Parts: sequence; structure tokens; C-alpha cells
Amino acid sequence: MGNSKSEIQQSAGVFRRFAAMTYDAILLLAVLLFAMGIAKAITGAEMVPRALGQAVVLLVIFGFFAFFWKRGGQTLGMQTWRLHLKSNDESRISFKHCALRLLGALLSFAALGLGYLWVWIDKKNRAWPDIISKTQIVHKPKEKKKKAKAGSK
Repeated sequence: MGNSKSEIQQSAGVFRRFAAMTYDAILLLAVLLFAMGIAKAITGAEMVPRALGQAVVLLVIFGFFAFFWKRGGQTLGMQTWRLHLKSNDESRISFKHCALRLLGALLSFAALGLGYLWVWIDKKNRAWPDIISKTQIVHKPKEKKKKAKAGSK
């Protein structure tokens, strides 16, 4: 049997997941600050009203991840660490997948990160967001560069 895509890709480990999350958190913070600045400018208030602020935070977080995951299965942090989101049934990532992954992330953080450390317990190396959304984060190994033929420029 030849090497198929699924044989080459492996489930992402805890370190790579947390590294990508850290990178994305920094980017997301910048987007949230920008969005809150817009909300403050629109309301003209000294502080953004609580309900509006919460709605902005939820919409920006969902929009950030849904945009990247639906567009190509990778956030910028995931690209850096060569991680890719794919559905278990190989279908395109849907808004439902995105919403369920974010719910799984919320539960994982509420349990002090246990949902992400679950990768070490699960036989398929899945975190809670993977299980809940029926998706998986895979690591794509670095592609080997082909050597140039001798004598070619």
C-alpha cells in the first residue's frame, strides 16, 4: 500500500496545539482591541456597554476562527506550526464544526486545560474540541525539498 494523505498526517500533539493557540491568541487580542475601538467610537461612550462588549467579543472570536477554518482549515498560528483542521468524514469545515470546536475549547479551558491534555489519554490523540465537533487537528510534516540536478542553474 502506498502512502496516502491520512497515513502521512498525524494527530497534533499538545505542544504544537498550545504553541498555535498562543500565536492565535496574540492575533485575536489585536483584532478584539480594534473591534472594541470601533464599538466605542460608534457608541460615543467612555466605556462600551457590557452587553455590546460581550456580543462584540463573541462575534469576533467566532468570526476569527470560522473565517480561517472555513477558508483553508488553518489559522495563522496553525500555519506556523503546520497544523490543519479537517473533519472526520473529510467534508468541508462547516459553521457547525466551528461552533462546536469553540464550545469544546470553552469547556476545555473551563476545566483548566484538561480538555486539551486529553490528547495524552485518548487513543486517537483527540482533544475535547476534536471529539465534540467530529474534527481533528493534524500535523503535516515539512515537505522535503527536491535536490536540483547537478549542472542545472
